[in-house]
Amino acid sequence: MGFVNLRLILILTMRLSALRIAIVVAMLALSFNVTAQSLKDGFKELNAGLYPAARKEFTKILTKDSLNPAANYGMAVLYFKNDFANRNTDSAYYFTMLGIRSLQQTMKPNDRLKFEEFGARDANFSDLQTRINERAFQVADSINTVDGWDHFMNVYTTSLKMNEALQRRDEGAYENAKAEGNYQAMEDFMKKYPNSKQAVEANKSYEYLLYSSSTKDSSYQSYKDFMDKYPHSPYYNDAKANYEKLLYKTLTSNHNLQEYIDFVGYYPDNKYAPLALDSIYTIYTRPNTKAILYAFIEQFPHSPYINEAWLRYYNLSLPIYTEEAIKNFAIQNPAFPDKELIKHDVELAHRKMKRIQIDSLYGYEDSVMCDTFIKPHFTQANEFSEELAVVSTGRCNTDTSGNIVNCTYGYINEEGKYIIEPRFSQAYDFKKGIALVSDGICKDTVCYLGFIDRNGNWVIKPIYNDAYEFNCDRALVKINGKGFGYLNRRGEQTIPCHFNDALSFSNCKAGVKLHSKWGFIDTTGTIIIDTMFNEVGVFSEGLAAASDSAGKWGYIDESGKWSIKPQFTSADAFKDGRATVMIEKAVRARRSYKRVELEGERVIDTAGNFVDLKKKKTP
Repeated sequence: MGFVNLRLILILTMRLSALRIAIVVAMLALSFNVTAQSLKDGFKELNAGLYPAARKEFTKILTKDSLNPAANYGMAVLYFKNDFANRNTDSAYYFTMLGIRSLQQTMKPNDRLKFEEFGARDANFSDLQTRINERAFQVADSINTVDGWDHFMNVYTTSLKMNEALQRRDEGAYENAKAEGNYQAMEDFMKKYPNSKQAVEANKSYEYLLYSSSTKDSSYQSYKDFMDKYPHSPYYNDAKANYEKLLYKTLTSNHNLQEYIDFVGYYPDNKYAPLALDSIYTIYTRPNTKAILYAFIEQFPHSPYINEAWLRYYNLSLPIYTEEAIKNFAIQNPAFPDKELIKHDVELAHRKMKRIQIDSLYGYEDSVMCDTFIKPHFTQANEFSEELAVVSTGRCNTDTSGNIVNCTYGYINEEGKYIIEPRFSQAYDFKKGIALVSDGICKDTVCYLGFIDRNGNWVIKPIYNDAYEFNCDRALVKINGKGFGYLNRRGEQTIPCHFNDALSFSNCKAGVKLHSKWGFIDTTGTIIIDTMFNEVGVFSEGLAAASDSAGKWGYIDESGKWSIKPQFTSADAFKDGRATVMIEKAVRARRSYKRVELEGERVIDTAGNFVDLKKKKTP
């Protein structure tokens, strides 16, 4: 009995559950029918341009079912309409993305077909999404602000132009930072956009603006403070250079001996300490007397110029160059450092070597004894300089310009023995113990030049494309791709290679070319006459030839002012109060136009007056 009752209960329960499911299905069907009708009404009103009514229908559906793909599609299309008064690209994108997500969650094919009936299909959503992204990009492009691009990237995350938008945003932000023109703006940019393409350039600008701002008063103290505060700045070395230069100029502004002595004492490691030592030596020994030189030797025994001072003292002590005079000097001055010079000069006291030529070969004879001491067998040879002479025994050639090429040079002593074996393609006379040479054979007119000592060792390695002998303890050099600059005798570029062209020092001034104009610098590299001339020559007897913008040549004084106004077609340096110039004259021809002819060379004096060299002196 109990079993029968239980079975009846189960049958009744199942029938009731089926009834409930049927009721639920019927209600769902009724609900979808209601929704479907609202969708039909909404799309009908949308297509008819009744946009407020369409929005009302779609909103009613989404209030009940926010993930209805068709209603979201309708809202997206509505907000994307150009003629919709409340058109909003952001809203169109929002409903598009919501519709795509809701459609993806609708897994049953039959359900998807119901929504696709209203256009809510993948292809339509994808097309709408693309067009919305394109319009949003156009809007951001028309505004072209950092905020506008930020908004685009934050909202329209599916745009294929995200990278372009990122770049445009970074460019705009960088331009804004540049417009502010201070290092704080650049620092903020780098913090906010560390991965931007402009980050490297922004960092460079930051470092420069920080340096400029910190040292805007251009005092040596501001440069010192910058060095202390920013030791890792790329402008540290520039700050150090300016600090040392301004410190030197400030503390030696009166250019007196005591200032230079004090400067070396307090700042021995300063870049300009050698220049101060040079000034001490120059000022102290300017009288050039034995007493002054000996006093310098006693007071400054560790000066880098001590040997030079000794040599000058030695030369002044020997007005007559005899063996007896040399030996007496050695006895009276046991501290004289160059014992070898004494020994050598004693040996050569009675000899004077002079170059001779027989046929096409060179040798040397003792002009005192008038006998051939070194037989002619050199194809090239210079006169002796500092007891050494440049010679070559190889077969040399002559290029189209008449220059001797393809020789190998070495150095011999006055006994004809090689002190430095032939190995140089170019070689010049020794001066103050060093000589300019080129190592190896030049190819395609490219030779690398350097300086050697009397033992043939490199004092300054051959790395320069062009080089000239020392004047005022500075040698003009050139590095291809960088320009012209100057070395000291230690091979240091005391004046960096950044000039477009340059001349050797003369009277401790050198003509240099920056961009298209010439001026003059001193031995520290400081411009002492502004670069304002078309061309310049060397200073001689207080004047230097220079040409103006019209190409006319005249002469300037050491302040850069015209001493002889530009009027010549060319001008040479002064020598013994005279200089050769070229002048032109205008010849009037037919039909009243002028024809210019060169009158020829003339000679002028330092006042600019023409000198008649043919005029005979009155007996």
